[in-house]
Amino acid sequence: MSDKEKKRSKKYNRTREKFDELPLEEKATFLVEAVFTTLTKGIEQAGKAFSDELNSLFDQARERAEQHAEESASEAGEAGEDEAGDTTDEAGDDQHDHSSDDDAGNESSEEKH
Repeated sequence: MSDKEKKRSKKYNRTREKFDELPLEEKATFLVEAVFTTLTKGIEQAGKAFSDELNSLFDQARERAEQHAEESASEAGEAGEDEAGDTTDEAGDDQHDHSSDDDAGNESSEEKH
């Protein structure tokens, strides 16, 4: 018995012995079925691995898009606050200017009286 035969499982050796007992036509049919079954399982496993990898990539892309959207919204909010602060300052200046006008208007009306 060779080293290869010793390393193989008992189940494998029994199957191999039974295979040798089959007529030639059944051996050919068995081999074709075994090849197709093996290929089918391999393709299914490859498809699942590919699908899992695509899902992982899509999840990463979705997370990056969400982070980018949050950062953009945060930046837009900060820019809006800056603009609101500028408008408030201008409004305060306008009120200051109007109060000066009111004072001037009061002085002129007092002078008239």
